[in-house]
Amino acid sequence: MESVCEDGNTRLYIAAYNGQLEVVRGVLKHGAIVDSANCHGSTPLQAAAENGHVEVIRELLKNNDKVESVNKYGSTPL
Repeated sequence: MESVCEDGNTRLYIAAYNGQLEVVRGVLKHGAIVDSANCHGSTPLQAAAENGHVEVIRELLKNNDKVESVNKYGSTPL
């Protein structure tokens, strides 16, 4: 089971937000749920996109993250 912070951010979300490509790869390799959303409905893909982490975005897309996900504010990764 993936650990989650108080706000619902998983290790994958935090790594994607910070652009930590190798950490993203590591947690995905160990079974992280690629499209899990935090308490705001944001996914790791959205976090990476908001912060311009292109390589992390590519890695998440290779692992079937959902481009069409919408958070509670109406934002999508696109």
